[in-house]
Amino acid sequence: MNRSHQVWLILLGFTVWWGIYGCADTPERARTPTHQTAAEPPQTDTETTPMTPLELGMAKIPGGEFLMGSETGEKDERPVHVVFLDAYEIDLYPATNEQYARFMQAKAHPAPPHWRDRKFNQPRQPVVDVSWFDAVAYCEWASKRLPTEAEWEKAARGSLVQKEYPWGDESPKERADFGQKHSAPLPVGGFPPNGYGLYDCAGGVWEWCSDWYEPDFYASSPRINPIGVETGGARVLRGGAWNNERRQLRVANRNWQRPKPNPPRSGFR
Repeated sequence: MNRSHQVWLILLGFTVWWGIYGCADTPERARTPTHQTAAEPPQTDTETTPMTPLELGMAKIPGGEFLMGSETGEKDERPVHVVFLDAYEIDLYPATNEQYARFMQAKAHPAPPHWRDRKFNQPRQPVVDVSWFDAVAYCEWASKRLPTEAEWEKAARGSLVQKEYPWGDESPKERADFGQKHSAPLPVGGFPPNGYGLYDCAGGVWEWCSDWYEPDFYASSPRINPIGVETGGARVLRGGAWNNERRQLRVANRNWQRPKPNPPRSGFR
């Protein structure tokens, strides 16, 4: 072996050693943020984490008729009536904290009241404590809108006709997050979807709809694409929440609230 070959081998060995041990940062480290902004919940990287299929997924609800309401429920669920809706799309899941963090960061939107509470701010939990106005602002940022009450109920029924819940008439015991079994709502998507592929239409968080609430609206509701009354004092919420009883999870059940935070139960999709 001549001297030039020895020098070449020494340089080659040093290059290999430096490649293994001498790098200041791996690609994985380089992608890790050095800090989190005040708008982010723990473990949520709003700047570098790509949107996942969970966050992008929407169900296509076919146009057509369905029976809205219930003759065995509360007074404001009557009468059962035929509603025709044009085809539309709706999110598969309620909005999560990690989605809402991106919105807050992009729009400098204020955080909801429980944002810093560890029980409620995990990335895949549904965002809670949002007002109707917060939900509308998020939808506008995402180039979407809140569903009407009729759209919500048709989507939640999953093509079933006059059943108690999104999955049928069976008990919600192993099918939904309710009854305050936990100290906060569970992460989204933990129970099987309904017939349209929607998750968590019963329990978890109440979901804002676009309509003003009117207890007698069903008696005079338009048959085609109803959007509720023109004005009012409260907006419609649907679906029940993690700390409600089973009767409030029924797919026809109607709730209402002034368009302000409903701690810690109000969310949206």
